[in-house]
Amino acid sequence: MKIGFLTRLKERFQVGRYFLLYLVAAALFLTMWHLRVTHRFSLRAFVVFAALCALSLIYGRLFIRLTSFFFKTNGGFSIQFLCGYLVLSTLLLLLSLFTPLGIAMNVFILAGGGLLILLSSRTTPKDIRKAADYLPDFLCLLLSGWLPHCGARIC
Repeated sequence: MKIGFLTRLKERFQVGRYFLLYLVAAALFLTMWHLRVTHRFSLRAFVVFAALCALSLIYGRLFIRLTSFFFKTNGGFSIQFLCGYLVLSTLLLLLSLFTPLGIAMNVFILAGGGLLILLSSRTTPKDIRKAADYLPDFLCLLLSGWLPHCGARIC
């Protein structure tokens, strides 16, 4: 019984290498922006940004799955991240408006909700996309993360 549960839990948390690369790249871009403002690297900021990106991707995947009849997409990381960030920020706003809890507790509630979504979702089918199919997602991340960081300079 316990071994079956651990195996199922391990299957839920297995992610593809492109998903992990996208998550780390997005968190690094956000950390670079933080570094530019504070003039020092913060491991805590990187961890918070990685958690924010992971939650955005989890909530985005749920949103796309729930709106699949109205929203035709291939489920790329960029659209998952964008939809998830909008859902996550909207839920955080609603929790902040209608609960007496602080922002940290509201974020913790949303993180718990993301964990429940991850654990209760069906196992995702094996990714059949080729490496070249991920190129638009990473180009979108590059354009939105690195180029504004360069400013008026030529990169």
